[in-house]
Amino acid sequence: MQNRALKYIIIFSCFLTLSACSWFSSDDAFKPADLIDIENPMNIDEKWSTGVGRGSGDQSLGLSPYIADNKIFIADYQGLVTAVDLKTGNELWDKNLDLPISAGPSGYDNTLIVGTLDGEVIAQNIENGEQLWKHQVSSEILSAPVISEGIVVVHTVDGKLYGLSLRDGEQLWKYERDVPSLSLRGTSKPIIDKSVVIAGMSGGKLVALSLDKGYALWEVIVAPPSGTSELDRIADIDGDPILTDGVLYVASFQGIVLAINGRTGKNQWKRKIATSKNMAVDLVALYVVNKKDEIFALDLDSGETLWKQDQLLYRKLSPPATINNMVVVGDLDGYLHFLDQDSGKIIARKHASSDPITAQPQVIDQQLYVFSSDGELIAFDMADLDK
Repeated sequence: MQNRALKYIIIFSCFLTLSACSWFSSDDAFKPADLIDIENPMNIDEKWSTGVGRGSGDQSLGLSPYIADNKIFIADYQGLVTAVDLKTGNELWDKNLDLPISAGPSGYDNTLIVGTLDGEVIAQNIENGEQLWKHQVSSEILSAPVISEGIVVVHTVDGKLYGLSLRDGEQLWKYERDVPSLSLRGTSKPIIDKSVVIAGMSGGKLVALSLDKGYALWEVIVAPPSGTSELDRIADIDGDPILTDGVLYVASFQGIVLAINGRTGKNQWKRKIATSKNMAVDLVALYVVNKKDEIFALDLDSGETLWKQDQLLYRKLSPPATINNMVVVGDLDGYLHFLDQDSGKIIARKHASSDPITAQPQVIDQQLYVFSSDGELIAFDMADLDK
C-alpha cells in the first residue's frame, strides 16, 4: 500500500512539473488569452460584497456556497463557517471548527454538513453553527456531501461512498471500489434521485446505489481508460453529474461527455470533450468548459455543438452557470464573463475580485453569487438586466 501511494505521489509530481514547465514555456503555448474589448457591453452592477474567511486559497477544494432560507453559508479551508444574509450581505454568525475544511457546506432542514482533509464529516446547527456530531471516514473529502431522506452521502478520495445518519452521524452503509494507481486529486459530488444515489468514480465509471442500503443497482463505463502511459489512462469523473428531465449528463477527464437514461443507465448520446469541471444546463443546452477553457453549448437531445466560445483559452475558467439567457464563468484574474445563450458571444464582463474565481457561481431568484479563492463573496442583482 505504501509503495502504491509513493508511486502515485512520484508520478503525479512529475505530471505537475511537466504541466508547470509547459505553462511557462517560452513559446507561450498555454498563455492565458488576452481579453478582447466588448462592443456595447451590458453594465453589471455589484449588489454587495463581504469577506468570509480565507476561501480555498490556492488549493483545489470542494468549497462552494450553500443557499437556504434567505441565507448563504460559506466555509473556508482553515475551518471557518459563516452564515450571511442573502439580501444584505450582513454576517449572521460564524463558527471556527479549527479543522481543514475541504468540501461543502451542504444542508438539510436545521443541519449544515462539511467535510475535511482529515476525513471528518461534521454536522452543525444551521441557526448558530454549534456542532451536532462528527464522524470519521477513510480519507479526505473533496466534494460536498449530499443529503436526502435522513441520509448523508459522502464521497471520499479513496473511492468509497458512505451513507451516514443525518440525526447522529452513525454509519449506515459503505460502498467501495478500487482506485486506479494514478488518478486526479478530486471526486465528483453524488446526486440523489428518488432514493437512488448516482456517483462518478475514478477510472471513468458511473454507479447507481440504493440510498437506504448502498446496494449497487447499475454501473456504466463513461470513458474506459486507454493509452500506453498511466497519465494517458486517467479517466476520472471529477465534475458533478447533472440529472434533468430523467436524463443524466456526465463527463470524464480524458474526453467523453455522455447523456444517459437516469433510470436504466442506457446511453443516449456521447461527445468527445475532455473536462474535469462541473457543467451547467438549462432548457436549451448543456454547457461544458474543456481542458483548454473552450466553452461548448451542446444540444440536450443530440449532443451536437450549438456553439463554441474560444476567446478565453487557458484563463483557468470556473465551471459555468446560467442566468437570464446568459452563461457566466469566472477566471484566474477575478473576471466574470457573460455569454449570450444563443450564440456564445461575450456580451458583458465584470472585474469582481482581485483573486481567481474557481468556484461555480451560484444562482437563485435572478441573483448571482460569486465566491473568490481568497474568501470574498459578491452578489449581483440580475433581475432587471436585458440581454
